[in-house]
Amino acid sequence: MRVYSVRYVHKVATSNQDIGDDVVLTDADLINNKTLGACLRKRGVLCKGVRVREWRAESNGKIVVFPTYPSLTTYWHSVILTPKE
Repeated sequence: MRVYSVRYVHKVATSNQDIGDDVVLTDADLINNKTLGACLRKRGVLCKGVRVREWRAESNGKIVVFPTYPSLTTYWHSVILTPKE
């Protein structure tokens, strides 16, 4: 189990103020796109109906999530989850 800070990134107008509440993830949450998406929706990081199109773990421990929201083109480009020490 690990605590991550949440930062939302928009392609056009990125702002350091686009942050969310911290989120706790377990290894089981990181099995695949569906489990990560369900976890992030349940914990309020992603809205209902948003899917995780793709995600990756960076070498520095950050997790970069690329969400998709059917029929909505102005959703976040990515969500950056940064591990808290």
